[in-house]
Amino acid sequence: MVNILTVGIIKSSLKEVDVKLPELLELIKYKPKKKKIFIKPNVVDAINAKSGVIALPQLVDELINYLIKKHDISKEDIVVGEGTGYFNEDKHFERLAKESGYIKLEKKYGIKFENLQNTERVTKKWKYGEIELPKYLDTHEYINIPVMKTHMQATVTLAMKNQKGLLLLKDKRNFHRSSTYGSLHDSIYELSKVAIPDLVVTSAIFALEGTGPTLNAQSKTKKLDLILAGTDMIEVDNVSCEIMGLDVEKIKHIPKVKFSTIGVPLEAVKTKFAEADPFLKVRNLYVNQSDAACTLCTMSISRMFRKILFVEDLRKKFEELNKIYDRIDLVIGSDFEELPANAKIGQIFCVGACTSKLAKNNDVPIVKDCPPNHNDIIKLILEHTLK
Repeated sequence: MVNILTVGIIKSSLKEVDVKLPELLELIKYKPKKKKIFIKPNVVDAINAKSGVIALPQLVDELINYLIKKHDISKEDIVVGEGTGYFNEDKHFERLAKESGYIKLEKKYGIKFENLQNTERVTKKWKYGEIELPKYLDTHEYINIPVMKTHMQATVTLAMKNQKGLLLLKDKRNFHRSSTYGSLHDSIYELSKVAIPDLVVTSAIFALEGTGPTLNAQSKTKKLDLILAGTDMIEVDNVSCEIMGLDVEKIKHIPKVKFSTIGVPLEAVKTKFAEADPFLKVRNLYVNQSDAACTLCTMSISRMFRKILFVEDLRKKFEELNKIYDRIDLVIGSDFEELPANAKIGQIFCVGACTSKLAKNNDVPIVKDCPPNHNDIIKLILEHTLK
């Protein structure tokens, strides 16, 4: 018999988190089983949390405060960690901590915001052999804090998808290579069998809809003023999909399960999230990608678009390109054997080491670093188009 647990739903603005988060955890009767705590928030980009892209540091702050005061957890026994892939080098991770607001936790509690690329790991057996995961999963109470977002490749990025941040870079890449593991969806699902949170707190005060997982011209912040919590990750993700107006049976990595809810009635908070477009694009710039394109490339593309849109001299140059060319294509990901059908030689560029063979076979310009630098992508496009 399947044990159906209860998922809590509560209304909360950012200003009310200090009161509403404890109320939510009391509602689901959460009590940590261990005296050491590992918190894994979704902090995928160096961006303000009000964007709906990353978990609110204020939410993590109040969770820490609650654990210390209510459950007598020592702040010395609390770890907050993330492994983004794109910000994996220490100097870049420090920037992530600063721009996301997570550095405030270090200053307030003395708690290090840890780069999980450098953390001690243990080897776990899973469907595809062995995988190295943070040792904290064995020694600490594990709390997963995703954001309610849509995702271009995975449809949604919730608690199950948030666990990709536990992985080493090599495994992040392999999740996108069906020749190494299964599909992206299958890999996310199989990871959920070996990395099992004790608590999930889904941040939906600010959410993201459209072509996520980060802010771009095709995604939009969606303010819901909601927080969800539960002790079964798959049930919490099912409830999130219901709130987002998405059919969980069409999301390949999330099994449909029965659940119950408490707090604000589910029907009262259901909405409809805009789903991802087939192309990530700005004006005449089209990005061709598939499940084989990993976070390192997609983050580079996202940062490239943001720079084009918000740096005035670049915006003017790309507006000029928009008048000259009806379409400029970028290709990211390892599974392209041929150039996209709509692409034109001279107006197509490969991005990332995975596209090296495609670029060589078709004599296409490439930024071949892994991860590719967003400034190098901009430079490559301008050098070959604005002559």
